[in-house]
Amino acid sequence: MNSPVIIRTLSALLLAPPLLYLLLVGPAYLLFLLFIPVAMLLISEWHGLREPLSLPRLLPLLIGVLLILLSGPTGIGTETATGWGGWVTVARLPVSLSCNVLLVLLFAEGLWHHRPGVPVLEDVGRRFFGVLYCALPLLLLLEVRAAEQGGLLICFLLLTIWATDVGAFFAGRRWGRSKLAPHISPGKTYA
Repeated sequence: MNSPVIIRTLSALLLAPPLLYLLLVGPAYLLFLLFIPVAMLLISEWHGLREPLSLPRLLPLLIGVLLILLSGPTGIGTETATGWGGWVTVARLPVSLSCNVLLVLLFAEGLWHHRPGVPVLEDVGRRFFGVLYCALPLLLLLEVRAAEQGGLLICFLLLTIWATDVGAFFAGRRWGRSKLAPHISPGKTYA
């Protein structure tokens, strides 16, 4: 065993109990609050693949993530039947309206910070779909968590992802020869 495997294993052992608590018995709003920094990390990773983000360019993306997380059919509103407990009262928008508001916001911000040589529509589109790519799965996880046995379903999903990731890691170490994408992930290989 090398040290990255040990570090990953120890960090998983430390983070698993609080995550299991949030998924199975904890108040759902804490899971929502956890998803905000997770979304920030996802957004910075998504855009960091192409260019570093400054705070003025990151702020509209974070507003977009919050807008999408606070929307949806059940969302984080006042329904006590879903277990959200009415901890915050918001006028929820449908996801489609939230996406349109986000698109207008990003388009205005893209025009404001336009850089020569970068097409505005390409920049806005990449940022818009990056927000959707990062925020919609989190919104759907919140929806699943609100369902009966939703926490168990998410645990099963996370266990499946973890097992696949671990299996791919060890299979790649054993049989992988060629580098898949060395500039993105230097250790990823394929046969």
